[in-house]
Amino acid sequence: MDDEPSTVISLAVEKHMSDPRVVASLCLTVVLAAATVPNLLGSAFATKNAERLGISTGLYLFGVGASRGLAIVGVVVGLFWWPIGVVAAGAVALLMIAAVGAHWRTGEPVSKALPAVIGLVLIAVVIAGQVLMLTR
Repeated sequence: MDDEPSTVISLAVEKHMSDPRVVASLCLTVVLAAATVPNLLGSAFATKNAERLGISTGLYLFGVGASRGLAIVGVVVGLFWWPIGVVAAGAVALLMIAAVGAHWRTGEPVSKALPAVIGLVLIAVVIAGQVLMLTR
């Protein structure tokens, strides 16, 4: 029978996973989550990053961690309601630009800012996807 739930679910997943906006949003969510967890847990790695970048440890651990956490929620909600997705992606873009600037300010090699640059590329795909979706 073609209307079995597993068939319907697999067709829905197949349809949405071919949408670059959805794929980029999910990738961005995974990247943000991987960067957020150490901050919110106050890991030694995150504390060392704050010190190396010359940023207040509290601001880096909580402020940046909470901002990323809210961005995750916004990007996911944005899959269902586009205005939130665009606002969240824009906010994450500002956060990523600040990250690139912080690495540049300390004279670190470009490779240290690569996760932020990848985030910016994903954000561009998310926003472009939202705009293209609106023009359909």
